[in-house]
Parts: sequence; C-alpha cells; structure tokens
Amino acid sequence: MALKVKAVERLLKFDKESAGKYRYVMKPEMYSSLSQAKVIKEAALRSGVSQGVMKACWDAAGEVIKAWATEGHSVALPGLGSMRFGLRSKSVEDVNKVKTGLITSRRIIFTPDTDLKDELKNGGGQ
Repeated sequence: MALKVKAVERLLKFDKESAGKYRYVMKPEMYSSLSQAKVIKEAALRSGVSQGVMKACWDAAGEVIKAWATEGHSVALPGLGSMRFGLRSKSVEDVNKVKTGLITSRRIIFTPDTDLKDELKNGGGQ
C-alpha cells in the first residue's frame, strides 16, 4: 500500500526557532469522500454477491456496530482495527455529586490494527 503525499506550505507557529516562517510540510493527499452507494457497489463486485444483499449486510453491520459500541463494547472494523466510544469528564470528591453535567466531551476512539499500522509505516509515501 502506498500513501500518496504532497508538500504544503504552512506558516509555523509552534517552534521557537521557525515560528512565523513559512515551511513545507508533508501531508496525505486526500480525495473526495466516497458515497455509501459506491462502496456497496464495489464490495458487492469484489465479493460476488448482489448489491441488494450487500446493502442489507452493510446496513445490518452498521446497526450492530452502533448498538454494541453504545453498550460499551470495542467493536472490530475488518482490516482497519477497532472503535469504541469514550468521554472526558470533570472529577468530584463525592460520588453523590456525579452527574452527566460533568462530561466535558464525548469521543470516538479508534485503535488501528497492527497490520495496518505496519503497512502504513513500511509503505511510506509517494
């Protein structure tokens, strides 16, 4: 797998030595977002099942992932890794003062598969 990259000129603000200077940094070249219909069509073609069956499977997998993740499970995403929901909150000394108002942010936490991480690490950019 090769990741396409490009050089982008940026005004640096975080490094004392080069703050306020323009430098080139590498970033992945992104394409447009793929529609769900296009993904379903390609998956159906690769698996040899009809698009209707693939859409039903896609929808069912999405519902299962959403249901299990909201129940607190870490859910596998084939070939990618796993995802789970998390949150950050303020702390209190008394358990009786614990309430949802203490939540400061809700997050989606993604843990990449080690094979995917190695592929990105070894594949580099072109």
